[in-house]
Amino acid sequence: MKAKWMLTAFFVIATSALAHAGGPPPMYVVVDKVLKDTGKKVPGWIQIWGTFTRAERSVDKAGNVSTVFSKPVYGYIYLSLPKNHDSKLIEELKDWEKAAGSGKAVAVGSCGDAGSMLKAPIHQPNEAVTQPDAVYTTELLRLWGDLYATGQLANQPEVKALLKFSKERK
Repeated sequence: MKAKWMLTAFFVIATSALAHAGGPPPMYVVVDKVLKDTGKKVPGWIQIWGTFTRAERSVDKAGNVSTVFSKPVYGYIYLSLPKNHDSKLIEELKDWEKAAGSGKAVAVGSCGDAGSMLKAPIHQPNEAVTQPDAVYTTELLRLWGDLYATGQLANQPEVKALLKFSKERK
């Protein structure tokens, strides 16, 4: 009876964690550096530099749809920041800065949604961009309980490929 109760408890915990998390993160980033607009009291933009991989929709010759991750690429994403700097945005900016130089993969988003991070272009390092491409979307970090791709996420092929590429690039 005790084993049956424990099995039921495990199932409830596991399914509620999956329901909360939704699908897997559609984007991972190994952050090298974070640049912010420092000319103002409140920053107006952010550039996240590092190695990126994103989920992309793929359709094979038979018309079957699947999700595959892009090959890792080095560059930066340039986003404007929302005008209201609420506590969630402030915490996320600190998280990005914390991740810079850590060599760890940051998990962004869940269930196919990573907001502007998924839609903004990843610019080449030598590409000069004069204005942000989109507005930063908050509440897409720590959806899996941690800032980084740990636990089951760390074993995903796209995370392993991203970390390997990032390490070899240096």
